Amino acid sequence: MVAYARHERYGPDMAGAPPHLVETWVSGWARIRGTPPPERHRDGFRIEVGAPDQRTRYVFPAVSATLTRLAEDIRLPGICLKVCAPPETVRVLVPRRWRLDPPGTFMQRDDIAPEAIPLPDGYRLERETAEGIDSICVLAADDSVIATGHVVVIDRAAIYDRIATHEDHRRLGIGRALVAALDHAAVARGARRGLLVATEPGRALYTALGWKPLAQYTSMAIAPPRP
Repeated sequence: MVAYARHERYGPDMAGAPPHLVETWVSGWARIRGTPPPERHRDGFRIEVGAPDQRTRYVFPAVSATLTRLAEDIRLPGICLKVCAPPETVRVLVPRRWRLDPPGTFMQRDDIAPEAIPLPDGYRLERETAEGIDSICVLAADDSVIATGHVVVIDRAAIYDRIATHEDHRRLGIGRALVAALDHAAVARGARRGLLVATEPGRALYTALGWKPLAQYTSMAIAPPRP
């Protein structure tokens, strides 16, 4: 059994995020990932991802009867369920065949105020823009890509995605500089607030940058059969 760390309270019941913010976030996620736009599925959202290991994903602002019914009905791999709720809450509501991933955190930042955060010596930023999506990477002295991040603006909200720094280059301030560069790109497109889902390791960085937790975020899938 996986042990999950407890967190401070996120809201009155530690479960659930505002549905309109979740809708904005999933819309941005779909844009960045190049999937079709999300569709309403009762009290949640469905995205046809179309990847070999993930055909469809459902995202819910809170635990609901729709979520638990899907978990009961789905028996094959390739479909992911995501919900703004703590893993200990979700675990008792879904069949054991669902494997829960390490929890994340759905976070928001109001009033994005870009800072000028320089990279350490020997590193440089590169930015690409396509279809309203800004993709920024950090390169080391040997031109290897050691950090990446993406941002798109939906309804004046900046949705950040796939922000990662190679483990050999962490704790150098690269993550802060990368997020600052994404902030600049987002504000230039009219963003006023930011939304993202942070991994547990990344949560500390975003908290230090002024982001606030809205809800824990639990992901689950059915493991494929062993060959």
